[in-house]
Amino acid sequence: MFHLLFPVSAYGVINKYVTLKVGDSFNVDPWSIANLTGYTAVSTSCVSSDNSALSVTETSRIKTSVAYSATSWSDGFYAKYKVKAIKTGEYVVTASALGYSWIKNPTSKSETIKYYVTVNALPVVTSITIPGSLQLSIGDTYTFKPVITEAGASTILTWTTSNSSVVSVTSSGVIKCLKAGQSTITCTATNGVSAQCVVTVSSILVNNIKLSQSELEIEIGERVKLIATVLPNNATNKSLVWSSSNENVAFVSGDGTIIGLSAGYCNIMATATDGSNKSASCLVHVIPALVVGDVDGNGVISIADVVEMIDLLLSGEADVNEVIDVDSDGRFSIADVTEMIDKLLNGN
Repeated sequence: MFHLLFPVSAYGVINKYVTLKVGDSFNVDPWSIANLTGYTAVSTSCVSSDNSALSVTETSRIKTSVAYSATSWSDGFYAKYKVKAIKTGEYVVTASALGYSWIKNPTSKSETIKYYVTVNALPVVTSITIPGSLQLSIGDTYTFKPVITEAGASTILTWTTSNSSVVSVTSSGVIKCLKAGQSTITCTATNGVSAQCVVTVSSILVNNIKLSQSELEIEIGERVKLIATVLPNNATNKSLVWSSSNENVAFVSGDGTIIGLSAGYCNIMATATDGSNKSASCLVHVIPALVVGDVDGNGVISIADVVEMIDLLLSGEADVNEVIDVDSDGRFSIADVTEMIDKLLNGN
């Protein structure tokens, strides 16, 4: 410890005014503010009028060597401080710096700095505004942008979902729609103020159905499969119900396979089951199956067909087709008539 041998000259008091919010802080450097040019720092200090409201922490200290004479020395220091606001109110922080000079007219000088500090409460969240409801589709994402009142309030927002299987939510307020249904998204501030949004997730409905054919001709007993393309590609429910307008003419199975049953016309229809009421149809013409030798087209081979074949052969006007080309040699001749007679005699 050192003892001053000379009177201390006080420069006066420097007054400063500071406004803080709870949790804020400011730095105090008494030696720099005092600006005791030509003096060596003996000591500095910083004291709060209420340590429970304004805490003072020394953040750094520099040692000095104070000469009181050619042979008398003592250690000194100057320090820097941090003042932190803890609770609201008005307080005073008193800082001081003391210096000594031995070179000219040995004397000590001091400077006092008074900080008149007003501490205000932190702004608190009084309300949060987000959409009250959202209508979205499966696969959609949405980012909430909450409006916080009071602006500038320090808070952490927490996001939750009431049904995570329908809608998921991240810590930053990004939701993703997972399946059809409803979920309530809640945004909560640190002080408990909250806002909610009811998210309704709808299925993606079918908007179009395309069939591989719009018209079709088949024979009795023939099977043909229609291929259905359901749009959009990401439709939630792509299942279809197949139906025939006349099941006596043609029957259709669940996979779109048509079977011709009797001669006539009918519509084969594919209908979406998701409630979109979308459908597509194909006009089907069912014709009798081709019978080789059935020239008159009555479905039965008889002597009448042989007579008609002879007439066609004699007239030379016949076009070669599967019906009259009985021997399948690609031409119509007496051989075809002969084979027809053999079929009749043999009961074929």
